[in-house]
Amino acid sequence: MTGNSQKAPILMLKGAEVILVPNACPMEPNRLSQLRSRAFENMVGIATANYAIGQPDCNGHSSAFDGIAYGKTSSGCIGPQDTLVVEAGEEEGVYLAIFPMKSCAPIAVMKSMETLTGIPKSIGF
Repeated sequence: MTGNSQKAPILMLKGAEVILVPNACPMEPNRLSQLRSRAFENMVGIATANYAIGQPDCNGHSSAFDGIAYGKTSSGCIGPQDTLVVEAGEEEGVYLAIFPMKSCAPIAVMKSMETLTGIPKSIGF
């Protein structure tokens, strides 16, 4: 996914809500930032499954991002929120990424962006 950023929008337009990315490389801040960005810009959840430390050139850190950068705060206002759902450590294990599917749907994201920006989706953003 990080090597070819054109795949995510195509998958989203075809109805994908979550994209699973198999991976075998060191996960470092730049790669994690790419995945976080892809989830946000394409309005999809992205889960990356990476090999644990001990495999050649791998360090674990499988991760999942929901792409929902804004949501209701505890005071009921719309505000920024972390898109990270889960990040594994270096060791092998089973990690659950629970995505808020009703909020992940592109229409829900568009409505929240419209509320946040005041720009109607008919104008396009």
